[in-house]
Amino acid sequence: MNPPKISIFLPYYNDEEFIGQAVKACIEQTFTDWELILFDHASTDSSSTIVQSIEDKRIKHVRSEINF
Repeated sequence: MNPPKISIFLPYYNDEEFIGQAVKACIEQTFTDWELILFDHASTDSSSTIVQSIEDKRIKHVRSEINF
């Protein structure tokens, strides 16, 4: 299995208002050979819950315990 041609890195912190739209924009691209790496900077709102509810094998989740 070859690695994806494109890696998209999307950091977020307390972005519950927009994070769903941002992920959806990636998923809806016509080019499909990509991975999306979502990096949560210790959000305290529902951002993490929103992104965890989106199921796509190309999405990887990383969470920091502190906001740096």
